[in-house]
Order: sequence, then structure tokens, then C-alpha cells
Amino acid sequence: DMVDSLTLIATCRRFVDLWPRSFKSLSLFLNMFLSPLDAEGRALLDLKCHFTQDYLEETLTEDEVASEQGAKLTEVNVDVMGSGEEKGGVQQQRQQQLPLTRRESLKREYMRKASMKNNHQPDHGFKGQMNACRCHFVSMEEIESLRETDFPFLMIHGTQDYIIPWQAGQKFFLMLKNRSKFMLLHGAHFLSRERTGEVVTAVLQQIFEGWNLTKKR
Repeated sequence: DMVDSLTLIATCRRFVDLWPRSFKSLSLFLNMFLSPLDAEGRALLDLKCHFTQDYLEETLTEDEVASEQGAKLTEVNVDVMGSGEEKGGVQQQRQQQLPLTRRESLKREYMRKASMKNNHQPDHGFKGQMNACRCHFVSMEEIESLRETDFPFLMIHGTQDYIIPWQAGQKFFLMLKNRSKFMLLHGAHFLSRERTGEVVTAVLQQIFEGWNLTKKR
């Protein structure tokens, strides 16, 4: 009774549905777990896995350039801790050429965050992710329960998602029959970041539809 609507983005019913369906997917899958990469190599691999190539090659907007500059200046201020080097560091940072593409901007963002975490994820975090993937499973009883609900159910997936193929999401959608809607957008696994406007619009529409149904009950 507390749920008005439900939206799932880039998801599937069970872990086995993630098995790669192409050589490219298999290659990315193996590289994620087997390749010993430095911070830059890991950043480039993550970008390749989570975003489409055309998105990565897009030129940054003026607002995104300003945001990138602000992040870099903040980082300088934190690093120098108010020392006499601060002014010179900020001036030098302002003079640096800013990245022109999303690929370069995102790569710097990934590397910046990786350096703050000593270039690797803590063991407990990685083990937690692996356990969540291994245990992820929606039973037939749970699916039957979802079928019996009357709130709107939306599933959104990217056509270029190599982490969770859109076919896996569609398979889950078909099991829910008439209780769900399936939306395919051009994008990869980080669809909510790559196609933010369209995802937000779809989710808001879903929420309003759920509210309207709740009022009629």
C-alpha cells in the first residue's frame, strides 16, 4: 500500500542473465575482473564499459566546462591547505587547457576519485558488490506478487549496455506481462547520466501516473 509506482533502470531478473552475448561484451567482462590496471587504465576501461563511444566524444558545454574548472580549483585549494603555494597553484590551474570531450573530463573525474581512495576499492566493498551480484535473484513468487499489483511499473534500458544487456531487461519485463512498460534508449549502463533528461522525464511521468492511480483508489 505504500508504493505508488516503481521504476527500474538497467536491471535484470538474475545474475545468470548477465552472461555476455557477444565477443565485445565478453572481452569487457573479463577485463573488468582480470586486468591489473593503474588508475588511468581503470578509468578508461570503466568509461568504455559504462558509456557509449559517441557520448564520450561529445564536446563539453560551457556549463560543464565551468563545473570542471570549479572542481579542479577546489581540489587545488584542498591540497595546498592554505599554504603560500595556493595562489600560484590556482593561477596555474586556471591557465591549463580544459578537456574538450566528455571522455577526457570523465577520465580526470575517475582518476581524481581513485586517487582519493588510494587507487583501489576497499576489499570489503568489492566483496559486497560480488555478493550482491551472486545473490541477486527475483523468485517466481515475487514476480507473481508484482503481477498482482496495480501501480505503474517502468523498466528503462540502454541499447548499448554491455554490463546488463537490454535483452535481459526485456526478458524480465515480459515475465511481468501487462503490469509494466519497457523503454529502450540509446545509451550504455550509466544511462541515467548519459540520457539524464529523458530518464528524469520518464520517471516523473511514472510518479505522477502512480499518484493519480492512488487518488482514484
